[in-house]
Amino acid sequence: MDLLFAFVIAMVVTMALIPLLARAAERLHVLDDPESRKVHSQPIPRVGGIAMVAGTVLPLWLWLPMDPTLLGYLLAAIVLLVFGTWDDRV
Repeated sequence: MDLLFAFVIAMVVTMALIPLLARAAERLHVLDDPESRKVHSQPIPRVGGIAMVAGTVLPLWLWLPMDPTLLGYLLAAIVLLVFGTWDDRV
């Protein structure tokens, strides 16, 4: 039951954050601008990864006991988030 609840929380957090982050994408400078090689004709927000990391990390942080393995996973997720967001901006 706890696993199902954690999954539902992860899904709800991710789904709730995507529209909020999509509206803030221009301020955060994480838009994919159209170019000749791209299919889209208007800027597309690149915020899905941020929402998915938040949705994944939150249930883990809330329900699992903090141990070195979990801490390592959370730090690795944060590092990937930082570099992924930086890559989307640049």
